[in-house]
Amino acid sequence: LDGSSLGFVVPTLAQSGPVILKTEIGTATTAYHVNDLITGVVTDFEWGSRFHWEYWGGAELGSGNADFPGNSTQYLMLKTNILSTGAGDEYSTAMRIGNVQWLPTVNLSDPISAWAFKFEVNIPHPWKGGTLCIKSANGDYMARVEPWQISSTMQAAYSTKGWQTMTIPFSEFRKNDASLGDGKGASITNFTDLLGSTGQSNLVLYMHNYSATPTETGFNAAFDNLRVVKR
Repeated sequence: LDGSSLGFVVPTLAQSGPVILKTEIGTATTAYHVNDLITGVVTDFEWGSRFHWEYWGGAELGSGNADFPGNSTQYLMLKTNILSTGAGDEYSTAMRIGNVQWLPTVNLSDPISAWAFKFEVNIPHPWKGGTLCIKSANGDYMARVEPWQISSTMQAAYSTKGWQTMTIPFSEFRKNDASLGDGKGASITNFTDLLGSTGQSNLVLYMHNYSATPTETGFNAAFDNLRVVKR
């Protein structure tokens, strides 16, 4: 609406490939393939080699849930009530994904700006308060997702219109800082900070309330197709 982005609807596809946009002022091609269900996928929650969910932590496996229409496959649902101060952790309000290959070993020396963590998410009801924390097995780093926090002084309830792609640049994975807070210190400088020397690690997404007051709302969302892809 403000001219900073362009949206378009891709027709139903039977195969994967780049999208090419041709306009009067030039041609642009996506850096990634759309409808690609394999490249970079950490988990898609379908039965098979890419399932990886550990079955515990607070999330539930879903399909065809009325809250999350538009997805005929399996996905993971995470729901919490209003969280009191300090409530929520990686064992009770969490999606826990077992040891997975985030990034090919040969790409661990790439600039962190070259890759992004992405997933599909559906948040049908207003969400205000609480942090969606994303961590690897290295508990010293965290990415914080707080889309309801517009600025340091402004907040607004957040929801999505159906399923949307959420992109987390790896620069958002930051060191836990004793003064600033968890995930608010310096960004990772290389992928081995987060993933070690193999690119393999656990993956946990969980809700936590860092505020001094209870969250204004609960959290109800579904997640699918967690992946690491080139930007």
